[in-house]
Amino acid sequence: MTDHIPASLHFSDLSYNLAGRTILDGVSGSAKPGQLLAIMGASGAGKSTLLDILSRRPKRGVVSGAVLLNGRVLERGDKGLVGYVDQ
Repeated sequence: MTDHIPASLHFSDLSYNLAGRTILDGVSGSAKPGQLLAIMGASGAGKSTLLDILSRRPKRGVVSGAVLLNGRVLERGDKGLVGYVDQ
């Protein structure tokens, strides 16, 4: 694994609005190399929506805020750089 580059993820002020409803509002967090990030909350709290936004999955609503990987802003087309396994 000589090509492995440790990754640092930072997201700030993430918000998501869909059909006039605010689903996420001002969510921020970070995970440094070697750290584990847990996203917990009640059913319907927006956990899966947050993971979709972090992994750049397409959303129908309006997403705002910043997601950075190793200090570089992730754009909508940067699929495959961040991912998760759903349940």
